[in-house]
Amino acid sequence: MSQRTSQRSVITIVVWMLVGSAIGTLTGGTIIHDLSSAAAQPNTQIPYPYVTDPASGSVILADPKTGSPLLFLKVSQQLAHIVAPGEGRFVYATVFNSSNLLVLDKSSFQVVATVPVGDGAHHLELSPDGAQIFVVDQKDNSVSVVDVRTSSLVRTIRVGAVGSSPSMAAVSFDGRYLLVTDSASNELSVVGVRTLSRVATIHLGKNPHSIAINPVKPLAYIANEGDGTVSAVDLNSMSVVANITVGKNPNELAISPDGTRLYSVNSGDGTLSVIDALAYQLISVSRLGSQPHGIAIVFPSQDFRPPIAAPQQSSRKTVAAASSFTCGG
Repeated sequence: MSQRTSQRSVITIVVWMLVGSAIGTLTGGTIIHDLSSAAAQPNTQIPYPYVTDPASGSVILADPKTGSPLLFLKVSQQLAHIVAPGEGRFVYATVFNSSNLLVLDKSSFQVVATVPVGDGAHHLELSPDGAQIFVVDQKDNSVSVVDVRTSSLVRTIRVGAVGSSPSMAAVSFDGRYLLVTDSASNELSVVGVRTLSRVATIHLGKNPHSIAINPVKPLAYIANEGDGTVSAVDLNSMSVVANITVGKNPNELAISPDGTRLYSVNSGDGTLSVIDALAYQLISVSRLGSQPHGIAIVFPSQDFRPPIAAPQQSSRKTVAAASSFTCGG
């Protein structure tokens, strides 16, 4: 991971969210609202988050340290979730109430291809080697496996019974396990990738949803939308080791390439929480907008240069947060 990070000097964090009137009229094309004080050259050692905004059809670039919004980009559809392989030209996204996976050009965010998958395609997850994308098909109770190189569906995996409400899927950092959250039963299903059979069931908080995998440690993090917490799961012991209080209705998680920082998008109170992923401690909470939704760590194309200066807008505030977590179940 460190070798790949050094090869591509900048990573961007994208957040998809509902943005209020501060953005103004959305126009097709490029940057629609810039909250930075100056279009400075980015720090080439810092990864940036991108966040989705389904209602306004925009993508928000956030400051990786504070979570404060830097600029907003217009996209053509109501994107739900996104993933971005570190190498390559494309970003992949699902659309609300759709059975398709969109392939978007990384520099322009224009759709260049469409891959048919299962009904209710929603959350996306990359395999550890970046070669495959796992699409959770909520209405089909399945996970679609898409080949990144060919942008084609190669396999469909059934998970749970009808009505089990699979929410998110993720592959462990060593590639051994596929993790699937079940929001109806408050459980995490652990499936062996080789055998495609369930090897463990772990009880979590209320309405577990998003999953983030630590890239360097045998740890998984699950956002519990119903109680505003993130559960840290040890994949060696298959047990919960910490529950971290974040914000209201944590919707999706993303983790830095070095495994030290965890980001939680909290759609219920319009915030982005920054967490120490190894100490299980909340570092800060930043207000982004009315309803942030998805997040991804993105390696920008060479011709894209997001500003890094702090946004000058009084309605967007960064709030320091005291550590708040409990160890155990």
